Amino acid sequence: MEYMKEATNNYAVAVKQMKEKGMVELACVYCVEIHPVVRRYQMKTIANNTLICNSCGIDAIVPIVPKSVLQTQCSNFDEQVLKLQEWHKEAFETFDDENDYEDYEYEDYHGEEMKDAMQEI
Repeated sequence: MEYMKEATNNYAVAVKQMKEKGMVELACVYCVEIHPVVRRYQMKTIANNTLICNSCGIDAIVPIVPKSVLQTQCSNFDEQVLKLQEWHKEAFETFDDENDYEDYEYEDYHGEEMKDAMQEI
């Protein structure tokens, strides 16, 4: 997933942006929302200094900094939201793979072969 590198071990990047610009925007891929943050205490982290969303608690936060895809590939807020929607769909929505599914009827299997094999030992 394209955003994973930016959503992992990202606390220091966000703090650096906040120190330089006085604020940092944090984009949540799960909520598909962008929140401005102006204080460190407004950011929550989990292991490995990874930011989590204050709303949903998911570790899918992308700080919008100069090297972020949301900054380099998106020229405005609407494009950033479209990119978040794309990432959300890829990461969190189910997909229909019925055409590739082959039913092997495992629910009818009761382990008879295993029972027979165990009796031969």
